Amino acid sequence: MATRSLEESIRPETLKALGPEAKIDVIRGLVRKQVREHPDGINASALAEALNLSPNTAKKHLDYLVATREIYNRVYSQRNVVYFPNERLSHPYVQSLIELEDQTFRVNLIENERGSFVYIQELQDTPGFGMKVVGGVIIRKDNLAKVVEGVYEVIENEEREKLV
Repeated sequence: MATRSLEESIRPETLKALGPEAKIDVIRGLVRKQVREHPDGINASALAEALNLSPNTAKKHLDYLVATREIYNRVYSQRNVVYFPNERLSHPYVQSLIELEDQTFRVNLIENERGSFVYIQELQDTPGFGMKVVGGVIIRKDNLAKVVEGVYEVIENEEREKLV
């Protein structure tokens, strides 16, 4: 697949005009998109070259996306780390999008060597870059009913306290 440099993706003067958080969102969106365009994996130096970023900047954003579980990596050696889109770990036939008035959630069932999990991500639309993950939780599938029950208990307790 063809890669685009940072300049081809967004004009440098536009990027410079953005505030720090918006700039991070734009760059992170480009990194996320680049990883998704390489389902067989991409390393930090190839990503940095494709987006015209410094290797340290590319690695910083890749590490953030790994920490938020939007992507995952495989460490083959200290100098050989490959990053993959996390969708590879989920089964599309058990993926669902829940759209509410002011929030959107993506629910995935994920299976790995640790077991079966429900992965709930809150999504936010980012103009020009699509949906980005702004929060999420992973719950062991066997524990989901207990977690939901616990949430209802918190809500009921809060409502009882309002009546007192």
